Amino acid sequence: MRLFRRKTSNVGTRGRIGLIELPTNVDDNLYLAAASKAAFADKQSGAYDEFLFTDDSHVKMPFEYALEAHTRLVSSRLEDQGRREIEKRQRLVLQAHSKIAKLTQILEQLRAKLTTNEADLKRQQSILDGREKGDHEMYWTDSIPHVASTISARFRLWAHGITFVIVAVIDFGILKLSFQSLPGFNEGWDAVLLTFPALGIQVVFPHLLGERLAFIMRGHPRKKHNRNEAVLLALGWIAFVLVITLIRINFISQQGGSTISNQEAMAKLQPAIQGLSLLMLIGLGAWMILLASRRNPHKNEYLHLLLAKQKLMRRFSAAEINLLSAEGELPPLELSLQVAEESYENAVVVAKREMNEAARMVYKRALINSMSDVQFTTAYLKRVDAKASEEENSTPHDSPECSKDGAFDD
Repeated sequence: MRLFRRKTSNVGTRGRIGLIELPTNVDDNLYLAAASKAAFADKQSGAYDEFLFTDDSHVKMPFEYALEAHTRLVSSRLEDQGRREIEKRQRLVLQAHSKIAKLTQILEQLRAKLTTNEADLKRQQSILDGREKGDHEMYWTDSIPHVASTISARFRLWAHGITFVIVAVIDFGILKLSFQSLPGFNEGWDAVLLTFPALGIQVVFPHLLGERLAFIMRGHPRKKHNRNEAVLLALGWIAFVLVITLIRINFISQQGGSTISNQEAMAKLQPAIQGLSLLMLIGLGAWMILLASRRNPHKNEYLHLLLAKQKLMRRFSAAEINLLSAEGELPPLELSLQVAEESYENAVVVAKREMNEAARMVYKRALINSMSDVQFTTAYLKRVDAKASEEENSTPHDSPECSKDGAFDD
């Protein structure tokens, strides 16, 4: 039986007893061949005869003692090699357990987030159903939004901001042209710098006015305060719109020409132009007022939570698949570790017992045949068999056990 994969290497001998060089991987065929060569070398030396065994201290040939020491060294090497190989597999098993623990923790965190998300959704739904008060201690009763697709839901969330930007861009153009018509604002950044604060009034005032109207309609506790704020915002915004309209009309009148025909035409068109300019600014502001008054923060929050839930569900499903995959990788790794432990344990047993015994038997047979001396054969076998019988009677044949520090005991 071969202990490990055989490596092709140059194998020499050590001294006259014929011990092979210790290979990286043990091969029993090399041991048996070395034992046979050692027997022939001992016969050729002429140093041994039957009188070697008359002394009780010599019950074995010197090669047999050297063989025992060498197999112990081989066993030690095997134990060391086995520990290193087992440690590698143990690391893989520990990494697999660590990966499973990490994925389990991620799964538990996602499950906790999903639980929190469900609780938040129920609260927002309760507010939209009118069973519970929401922001500003008001009832925000409204329809429950449904998500047909992620794109449509995100568009609904971004619609208010997109509209805000569109209105701001249009107002910026109108206000910039209006300020450029003033004397001294034709060149440079003066008109642009004056446009930005004016833009804030044209965009922010209608937005705040729409919020105050929403508070009044939904029964805010400070109804009188909100009404006063709404009136002030409306007056300020309308006054601003009228001023911008007068600036535009003045600029158009100046550009109409100095001839009598042009002046008459401008006089006829002035009310229409003034009304159109006024309607444009009021229309854009009214758009902002309408959006702000109809905006329901809890409806938007409900959409945010629905999108977050979809994302959490995707992450949860992916984490479950990863966890199942990691758990499926663990049994083969554990089995590989168990097989490695048993293989190296058996290899050490074979190196200490079977290989040693097989090499001794091959050496004994080859030596006896080489000597071709009946007296040597009788003396040699008698002493060896007597010693073996004593050892068998005094020591039970127990299987080796693994010591606490990982080495295999005899």
